[in-house]
Amino acid sequence: MLSKVPCKRDLFSASLAVSAARSQLQLVGTLNRTKQEPDLELQLKASGERLDSVNHLLRVAMPPWGPWTAQGRFGIAPGVYSVDELNLAMGSSLLQGQGKLETAFNPARLTINLAALQIQLDDFPMAGWSATQAPAMPNDSDSTRKKAVDTSEEIQSLLSVQTLRSITAHLSVRVDSVIAGKDRLGSGALEAKIGDGRAVIGPASVAMQGGTAKALVMYEPREHDVQTNMTIDVDKFDYGVLARRIKPAANVSGRFSLHMDVRSITPRLSDALKHGNGKLDF
Repeated sequence: MLSKVPCKRDLFSASLAVSAARSQLQLVGTLNRTKQEPDLELQLKASGERLDSVNHLLRVAMPPWGPWTAQGRFGIAPGVYSVDELNLAMGSSLLQGQGKLETAFNPARLTINLAALQIQLDDFPMAGWSATQAPAMPNDSDSTRKKAVDTSEEIQSLLSVQTLRSITAHLSVRVDSVIAGKDRLGSGALEAKIGDGRAVIGPASVAMQGGTAKALVMYEPREHDVQTNMTIDVDKFDYGVLARRIKPAANVSGRFSLHMDVRSITPRLSDALKHGNGKLDF
């Protein structure tokens, strides 16, 4: 539903409300027509039961997270789309921040900065979800291996050289306290970048009393091959936390340390670990 609201002569006020797929979107704002290149500012409110309820509308595989709400100030100016004062709630987790898409650059530049006092990992389940919408398979070694290969092929197809060179992106997330089920960890952070045809996820880190875990993954598709780097550093981390992510009732504890650095150049992403070179230390 779109409606015009009476306002001053040089201002145009409008509201938009949409409800579909168990989700709601509302935009309310004004357009200042006195400017040579008018800016538009809207108050954004959106909510839904689960993100994946809109899969058939967006034609993408959203994760099964929810309920969710999003509020912020959405602005449109020449060459810039922005969301400020963003409040994003996912279950019991609340993130705040801002985002900006600058189309005046070539390639376009996307920047997202988020922060949270507390994040509950149970609000972001990944079990059974596939970004490629691959159907669930039996949980045996052969099926798991085939699913890994199929997913790698889909990722390589989606994240092609052309795709990664069409945009520059930077995501930054800072969390004061990370909670995994009933386990209280420490602070967490995530950086992710796309630029110059390369995708880098990391460093991603989480701390706990007496231990830390960090990871970084680099992916660069080239004309005839794919280059990948994976680095994981774990220092005195409680493996009971990991066990309870798989089996919540697990009653185990102990510390472990791990260093892994694997680099590969292969024709296909699915061959990266099979033919990678590097070191693994416990």
